[in-house]
Amino acid sequence: MSRAISILITFLLLFTIESCLDNENTVRYTDVIQMEAGPVPDTMVVNETYSIQFRMGVPNSCWHSLALNQEEFNDSTYRFWATAVYENHGENCAQVVVTRDTVIAFKPTLAKPHILVFFNDPASDPRVDTVVVTPN
Repeated sequence: MSRAISILITFLLLFTIESCLDNENTVRYTDVIQMEAGPVPDTMVVNETYSIQFRMGVPNSCWHSLALNQEEFNDSTYRFWATAVYENHGENCAQVVVTRDTVIAFKPTLAKPHILVFFNDPASDPRVDTVVVTPN
């Protein structure tokens, strides 16, 4: 009887240790990714809405949750960048380009020059567009 209990305890212990090792190869993080922002007009009118197009992309199928981020830095400076989540549990990632397109509505509320900063590529300098915003 004690031998059977000893074998059962050993089996349960090995099973528990094995289940703890299942996530040993898991990698998960969020990072800034490449994006392209569409053209922006040189001039805008206060309180009119303008569409700005964005395309984000990642190089393989281990990336997901592509998202556009924007921040109003001050009353006339806006920053735009894209992020995605990389997740891998030890499997091979399919070498396919994963993309996401999105359009935002941009509505300037002050009649003064606005600066739009686009972090298109994490490895290079941002694209900076200055837009003159005129009154109605």
